[in-house]
Amino acid sequence: MVIGGAEDKVNGCDILRAFFKSAGGSNAIIGIIPCASQEPAIVGDRYFKIFQAMGAKQVQVLDIRSADECNDARWLNVLDHCTGIFVTGGDQVRLCALLGNSKLVELMEDRIWSDQMVLAGTSAGAAMMGSAMIAGGSSGESPNVALVELSEGLGIIPEMLVDQHFHNRNRMARLFSAIAVHPTVWGLALTRTPVRP
Repeated sequence: MVIGGAEDKVNGCDILRAFFKSAGGSNAIIGIIPCASQEPAIVGDRYFKIFQAMGAKQVQVLDIRSADECNDARWLNVLDHCTGIFVTGGDQVRLCALLGNSKLVELMEDRIWSDQMVLAGTSAGAAMMGSAMIAGGSSGESPNVALVELSEGLGIIPEMLVDQHFHNRNRMARLFSAIAVHPTVWGLALTRTPVRP
């Protein structure tokens, strides 16, 4: 599940509830990976409380602070029991630097593709999904390669290139520019739907 960011965390929590249900509902064992954030403890705790309040069987924050920890047996053991992993927002470059080419990502992919676990990522957690990733850039009216900085993503959905916060940050030209560099992938534009009263 790829989420554009700024999802509702206080009202109906529709998107987060959809992830919770797909992870097993009251039987869900959810792992939260907040390491893209500059404040992983605060962000991790916020999602911990949300999924706990929904009634998950177990929720744990994988408080990973270094690339070495991604090969640590304790985190691999936690991941091996999860029915759902939620990757928070923040800096996707930092996220991929920590998680890339690790045993954690290998195990995550094995469990996802064998239907043992579901994965959701919001904002940076969505951007990391493809093999190619938008690392940064700027807005503009016309596509131009100078608008976009590209780097390597985690390749969980290799044929997809994600741009998030799409309409509110005017990123159409940026996504077109990225697709021009990687013409064999699908561009996925994610935006937040306004909440209606």
